[in-house]
Amino acid sequence: MSTLTTILTVMGIVALQYFMASRKHFLWGAIIPIAYVFTMIYLYLSNYYNSLLSFILFLSLGLIFLFEEWNRGRKDRRKKENNELNKMKKKDL
Repeated sequence: MSTLTTILTVMGIVALQYFMASRKHFLWGAIIPIAYVFTMIYLYLSNYYNSLLSFILFLSLGLIFLFEEWNRGRKDRRKKENNELNKMKKKDL
C-alpha cells in the first residue's frame, strides 16, 4: 500500500470511529477498537511483526487514537444533548 493510501485509510477509520462514538448508545464506539485488537492479534500470530515490541507499540498507539476519538465523540454527544435540553427549558419558560 502506498503511503498516501495508508494515511487516507487511517483517517477514514478514525473518522468512522468518531461518528460511531457520537451515536446515542456508547457501545457503538467499541466496535472498531475491538476489531482493531483482533486484527492486530491475527497479524502478530501470522508473523507480520518482527518483534513483540513493535506489536505492542502499534497496538497501544492505535488504541490510544481510537479511545481518544471515542472520548471526543461522547463529549460532543453530551454537549449536543445539553444544548437540546437548554433549548427545551427556554421554551417552557
